[in-house]
Amino acid sequence: MLVIGGGATGTGVALDATSRGLKVCLVEMNDFASGTSSRATKMAHGGVRYLARAVENLDIGELEFVQDSLRERRHFFLVAPHLSTPLPLITPCFNYFEVAKNFAGLTLYDLLSGTAARIGFAQYVSVSETLKISPGLKPEGLRGSIRYFDGIFNDARLCMSVALTASALGACTLNHMRVDELLLDDASLINGAKVTDQLTGEKYTIKSKSIVNATGYFSDTIRRLDDSAGTDKLEPRPEIMKPSAGVHIALDNKLFTPDSRTGVLFSKTKDGRVMYLVPYEGVTIAGTTDIPLKGEVTNSTLAVPDEEQIDFILDMIKEFYKVDVKRSDVKSSWAGFRPLVVAAPTVDSGNGQSSTAVMSRDHFIEVSKRQMVSITGGKWTTFRRMAEETVDMVYKVKNLPFKRSQTSKLVLVGAQKYDQVKINCEDQKVVDHLKHYYGDRAEKVTQIADQLGLWNKLALDMPYIEAEVIYQVRSEMACKASDVLAYRTSLMFLDREKALNAVPRVVELMAKELKWSEAQKQEELQKGIQYISTCTI
Repeated sequence: MLVIGGGATGTGVALDATSRGLKVCLVEMNDFASGTSSRATKMAHGGVRYLARAVENLDIGELEFVQDSLRERRHFFLVAPHLSTPLPLITPCFNYFEVAKNFAGLTLYDLLSGTAARIGFAQYVSVSETLKISPGLKPEGLRGSIRYFDGIFNDARLCMSVALTASALGACTLNHMRVDELLLDDASLINGAKVTDQLTGEKYTIKSKSIVNATGYFSDTIRRLDDSAGTDKLEPRPEIMKPSAGVHIALDNKLFTPDSRTGVLFSKTKDGRVMYLVPYEGVTIAGTTDIPLKGEVTNSTLAVPDEEQIDFILDMIKEFYKVDVKRSDVKSSWAGFRPLVVAAPTVDSGNGQSSTAVMSRDHFIEVSKRQMVSITGGKWTTFRRMAEETVDMVYKVKNLPFKRSQTSKLVLVGAQKYDQVKINCEDQKVVDHLKHYYGDRAEKVTQIADQLGLWNKLALDMPYIEAEVIYQVRSEMACKASDVLAYRTSLMFLDREKALNAVPRVVELMAKELKWSEAQKQEELQKGIQYISTCTI
């Protein structure tokens, strides 16, 4: 099986298929999690908004979707406890009807989750206690809040862990590998692809009995390659993706007490949007916006935060907080394309070989005439279930002897006895960081630090150490400075200026490890600075 796309869904498909015994190769055009999968709110959630909609519309299907999402949320805590944890949140209420409504809804949320007894039930929080949790809140009209639990996780690291687990089970996982063309066999079915290594320019041919398109908002690009493959070209199918851009910002943590581990959900702002404020690794993540995109998202399109959207988020915060939040408080910002699905393709059942689709509440799976399977839409929380359904479809399409998914309890790389790891370091923040990011592999990082004398920090007042760069190159397929600073350490998303200042040292360490020439060093230095600068402040 050839899997195209190295985000949450693509790596999930690779892991699911490999764990069932299939031979798998995954190719990712950029880096793992470099698209939508690293650019959200970092929350594993069942969908409070979906629940509200289900109750309002008496929609049983929507209710079942929320329950399924909550079941998958539980999976995060089970298979990657070093990267995910339950997160308490409060929903401030400004009248007593809101108090009653939110308490009833979130109690139902608990019942659907099946995990409330372990992580906590929804409960009313007094005005005074609410203000202790989030002291910057405006007290005028506040009637308290409801506390409930969802999950928070390190999205890019989790994607990396899924890819590494698939690789450990036998999958070939390749980042910076672009698909240029799809190939056909004598029966005009897809049986491979021509690809280009984006680092060297070298071209390869990969042969495969099945292909999965898991490219998120690029899905239509790969679908067009399918339609235009070979000499017998097909009529182009209608596009199914209508991506929108969502912006988040990372703020100085003054909205919360420094050690706060409780987020805030505002279920309705002035324009009807939902706003999250989530404490995450020393900053407060705030968002999000939702702006429809004009024009096509191409391979070279990079999501960049819009100044207007950053100001909009700041204005939303000022609506509820007395804290004077300024642009100077913004440490970083990022934009991500949401892979929104317009609708399932029209099904033409006339010849038995036409495009078909299985539509879900938030994603659907399409099988083309040439038997390429596309999985589109969805969200991080349900990535495992989406991957399972996709591989099930491949078994069906290729008429393979069926084998059930193995991933519901498959513990990811790094999670085995991670809490027993011993790290000899006086800086507790560094110790906690290494355990959190690398789990049971943290000792491999410290071995490099000891051997090469790389205990120095990459950035002031941050827990990242130089040895991580070497480990990420050797064991996590890091090839560029942005791979390190964005998708393996998260520094770009937490503090843009500190990430920019770290680029020269990261490039120096990588150059020595990868034996770059002076010209390569200068090129990677400029590319790293240019990439990180897209995080507007």
